[in-house]
Formats: sequence, C-alpha cells, structure tokens
Amino acid sequence: MELQDLLKRLEIDSPKEFVHMEDLAEILEGEEPVEEGCLYRLFSQADGDAVFSVIQDYFEDLFVGIPEDSSDLYLLLEQIKSMLLGLWQQRNQEENLRDFVSEIVRFQQWYTLENQVICQNTKSGKEEKYSLLHALMVFRLESLGGPKYHYDFQACLDYPIEEYAVRFIDLALQEQ
Repeated sequence: MELQDLLKRLEIDSPKEFVHMEDLAEILEGEEPVEEGCLYRLFSQADGDAVFSVIQDYFEDLFVGIPEDSSDLYLLLEQIKSMLLGLWQQRNQEENLRDFVSEIVRFQQWYTLENQVICQNTKSGKEEKYSLLHALMVFRLESLGGPKYHYDFQACLDYPIEEYAVRFIDLALQEQ
C-alpha cells in the first residue's frame, strides 16, 4: 500500500491531518492491515503532539469498553499504551520511529487475532471465540441491550512487552 492509498483510506490529505482517534482506529481495526513502510512514511510526517494525543485518546476510549472484572487486560493495555507513548516520545531517532511502527503493527496483529477471547453467553451457555477487538465490541453492545456474556481474556494476556529504553520522566511530563 502506498502512502497516498492510506491517506485516502483515512480520508485525509496529508500526514499532518492525522489528528483524530478515528484515524488510529482505522489503522488498528481496519480489515486491511497497513504495511510497516507505509506507516513509517505516515508517522514520520505526522504532527508529534497530535499523534501523542491520538494514542492517548484511543486507549482511553478502549479502557471504557473493558469489563470491570478484567483488570489483567486493563493493566496489559495500560502497559502497551505507555510503551507506545514512550517510543513516540523518542521518535526523533530513526531506530525509535521504526520500533514505534513495528509495535503499532504488532499490536494491530494481536488485537485482531481470531479466537483469542472466549465469550460465553450467560443465558444459553454457548461459547464463541473472538478476536480481542471483536470481544470488546460485543461487550459494548451489551450496554445497548445486546446479549450478556462472560469473557475469558486469558489467552490474549500473553503479549510480550518489549523493553525499550524510555525516559518515563519525559512521558509523565507530556501527559500533564
């Protein structure tokens, strides 16, 4: 995929317009994965503060849609968010920007991987397996009157957090 194709998919004219949470959602949740090279070109030209805010907003919205009894999943996603924000903060070095893009791709692959979450209908007892993305959508549908489920996120908790040298003081200052 070329950068222009991605921009068209995101309905923006340039990487500088990558300023909305929905733009990141399209990359992470879209049916067609985006190649690392294309993402690198996008993020290398995007506004730094805007991307930082987009990542924060995306994860904050994600946290709202996590069942209350799923603290392990919440903590894992909080770690992933911190890692991405830390890498983004240090993006001025080419290697760090490449690491950031690789982590975005890895997160997208993990997030949309099929059959990770077991969802058991509380009424019928029927079990279905979904990607984490799909399971969280099903959970949100519950609040709109959809069927109720019990969620087993155990299989998706095996997400290796890479250890990058991130200056957390910079990250804490940026979040304020």
